[in-house]
Amino acid sequence: MDVGSVEIGCDTCDFDDKLFSPVIVSAVKNCGKLCYPLSCSSSLTVKGTKYSKGAFVVINCADSQPVFGKILLCLLDRNSIGALVVEECKCERNGYLGLFVINSDHETQRLKCVLSDELYDYYPLHAYNIIGLPTLH
Repeated sequence: MDVGSVEIGCDTCDFDDKLFSPVIVSAVKNCGKLCYPLSCSSSLTVKGTKYSKGAFVVINCADSQPVFGKILLCLLDRNSIGALVVEECKCERNGYLGLFVINSDHETQRLKCVLSDELYDYYPLHAYNIIGLPTLH
């Protein structure tokens, strides 16, 4: 694999506005940096780093704290630009445990489409349970 390459997962299909929820379609259209047609998949590999549905990425920083997004969909445009549709998550830092506890409040669901090159940190994280709470370290 070329170091600068971008590869979509093997379960790829064409991104069709009629197949996805209006919230996902709106997030993709609001990105404005992707050139149609788009391919979509549950995974995307960028420069050797694999992003998969269900993993978390840092999409922003607010008040000196990372803002996490849970990957819902991976995209690749006609110019081989990779993007991720993520659900922005509310997290609280637990200093005692040294990790972030994910708030699973889906009532205020905010979706964003973020280019893989514009992530605050390129490395995806996987949540795990500590004392019954979904957490990120």
